[in-house]
Amino acid sequence: MTSAVPYEPEDFDNNPFAESSVIDNDPMPVSQLINPEPVDELYQSTKLEADTTKETQNNQQESSPIEANNESNTDNNLNDYPNENDLKIYLPERYNKSKFRVLIKIVEIEESGNQTSYNPTVKFNAKVQGLKSFRKEIYRDLRRSYREFEAFYKYLIYNNVETFVPSLPNINNLFSVMSPEWVRCVQNGLQDWVNRVCNNPILAKNREFTIFFEHADFTYVPSKTKPGSSSHVATGIKRKTLKQFKLPEDPCEKLAKYRPMIKEIYLNAQKMVEKYDRQLKTERQSSYYNNEFISGLSSLEKLESTQEMARLWKIFNKNILTFNEMELVNTVSLLSETLSFYQLLSADCYNIKESLTNRHLLMRELAAAHETTKKRHQTINKLKVKSSIEPLKIDEAVKLLDESNKHEKALSYQLFRTTYEMIIESDEYMSYLSNRFKKLYKIIAQHRIRQEKKKLNLLLNNRIVTIKENIKQNDVVDDLQLKGNEFKHQRTLSGNEDPSKSFTEELSKVDAKSAASLLCSTTF
Repeated sequence: MTSAVPYEPEDFDNNPFAESSVIDNDPMPVSQLINPEPVDELYQSTKLEADTTKETQNNQQESSPIEANNESNTDNNLNDYPNENDLKIYLPERYNKSKFRVLIKIVEIEESGNQTSYNPTVKFNAKVQGLKSFRKEIYRDLRRSYREFEAFYKYLIYNNVETFVPSLPNINNLFSVMSPEWVRCVQNGLQDWVNRVCNNPILAKNREFTIFFEHADFTYVPSKTKPGSSSHVATGIKRKTLKQFKLPEDPCEKLAKYRPMIKEIYLNAQKMVEKYDRQLKTERQSSYYNNEFISGLSSLEKLESTQEMARLWKIFNKNILTFNEMELVNTVSLLSETLSFYQLLSADCYNIKESLTNRHLLMRELAAAHETTKKRHQTINKLKVKSSIEPLKIDEAVKLLDESNKHEKALSYQLFRTTYEMIIESDEYMSYLSNRFKKLYKIIAQHRIRQEKKKLNLLLNNRIVTIKENIKQNDVVDDLQLKGNEFKHQRTLSGNEDPSKSFTEELSKVDAKSAASLLCSTTF
């Protein structure tokens, strides 16, 4: 079982059996988004009950609006689909998506020396609206290598765990490098990818776009290359171990059914890629053997005694070779389109499957945080029962409880945000997949029509007998057609007559002598 996040041997939090394998002890990066204010030192009294009451009142006064909304919403169950209020609280990017926009247009695919086959140069223009982090609105003639696009793609995966990041299409090596078909395939694939990224408001509003646009040509380096220590995205052995555990109870029924379906699509897409790959190799071998057979037929030209038959074999050999090449090009083009589609489908479903796994890890981490908060509540209750009061232990226990509460609320907010975003994107991806299937069938049909037209054009331009040599034959055919039309016309005229009248007239003309001659004549 593979993972979307690579294994990092230098990661200190890589032991799945450590005490903090599920829970991070440092909740600050997430909790600061909800309540960035520090906790005041309010516990100076020696009476524990009064101090606890005072701390509770201060926490209620210092809570931010987002945290208050979070408290009121986390008590309730998840909605089947996010409403306007949910978007406003958990997904402000989608709530305000009409206020900003990022557009990218792939202009050209350029050569990059010996690396063109796997690392071409991409030239594109960009337009930005409603985002203040950019220095200007229009960027022209930006050049980035394919490796830089890969680095940007990895950054989006690591830092947008709540979204289904579209997979970056691979470079197609079925066509010769820089051929029109190769350029069209690479350009269309990258254009489709940037359109999907820009249509996602969370990805489009990412600040990494600013770095990607503002850097000079071929100097882009992502600001972050792996998940942080406080991220719930497990890597390496830790991730593989956590995957073996039983899945937590999912409150969202739609996503609970969505992951098995995506996994099934992913496995079937992988099988289709393997089958089409084998078929492509078989078609190339078949074309090679056909060429050998046709070259063997060319030797029959020497066995003919007449020049006309020798010329006939020569023209036939030329036409059949051209047909074989056209059939190979047609097959490779169709298989490359289908193979690229299933490769992209497999990569997309893998990313979606791993994103849903990250959500399960977040749910498990939230459950562990809830247990930690519960234990710290029990610790404070034990301190209340003690006869001797220790102010230092009391302060430490209350601070730990406050951190646990903040961490739990932050994880709950992140879970609601991730769940609602994935519910929306699950519908969007199924719609995109349906449109991609329709587009694939349309491309295949149009390609077949073009190839058949080329074959007909080849037959017209490479006829075995030319028009000049066929003039006499055409005259004979015209005469036969004329006579055939006259005979048909006569038959229609005779068919219009009354058959009973013609039969009676024939009988009246027959005498005894003619009847005897008809009876004696042979009829076979």
